[in-house]
Amino acid sequence: MAHGYMASVPVEPTTYDLVVESDDGLQRVQVKTTRSVAVSIKRTVYGNGTSPSSGLYGRIPYKPGELDLFFIYTLAGSMYLIPFAPVAGMTALRLKKYANYLLPDDSMLL
Repeated sequence: MAHGYMASVPVEPTTYDLVVESDDGLQRVQVKTTRSVAVSIKRTVYGNGTSPSSGLYGRIPYKPGELDLFFIYTLAGSMYLIPFAPVAGMTALRLKKYANYLLPDDSMLL
């Protein structure tokens, strides 16, 4: 929003947290937070666990077409904007490997 883009929150539950209107059109964004140098990017699927009768659920990677970007915010205040394609099929990331997606400190205006 600091760059003039509009963000919307889906009304119904879905696989992404925000829809952002940018210069590239509408993009589906999944927001993740982490306290460390690694971040989990898997999604929770209910009734898909090892014991459905117990109410357990499974965690699986996002599928192509479910979202466009991951926005990752760290406890240290770092922000990453990672396209889906480079991390497709993954359930966790070491952020050091994705340093080229680190947003500049001034990318968020206060």
